[in-house]
Amino acid sequence: MKPANERLYNLSYLKEQLGDNDEILQELIQIFLENTPADLADLNKSLENNDLDHLAAVAHKMKSSLATLKIDELKDVMISIDKPFKTQELKKDLPGILAKINEVLAIVFEQLREDFSM
Repeated sequence: MKPANERLYNLSYLKEQLGDNDEILQELIQIFLENTPADLADLNKSLENNDLDHLAAVAHKMKSSLATLKIDELKDVMISIDKPFKTQELKKDLPGILAKINEVLAIVFEQLREDFSM
């Protein structure tokens, strides 16, 4: 993982797409901060319930928003579990994989709230 003072996200893609529209950027960050914790809880619940098909579907859904914020720390992780056959293959590794996702996203949420005063 990156040093504590480095951001685990990068807004370059969003800024490129939005130009100087800080208002829309702020709204998109707000939406991410509102929706992603629920998706993360759903991911964790899927593992707890051993519903690996649903886990893969949630991971697939989350993958695009994490890519938009360039959360590179999770890019390969999300790709590794975004299909049901992949979750079956990695079943024994899923608790560790989800622990990493939880850890990284907790830091990203904190950094975004700090950077955007939310």
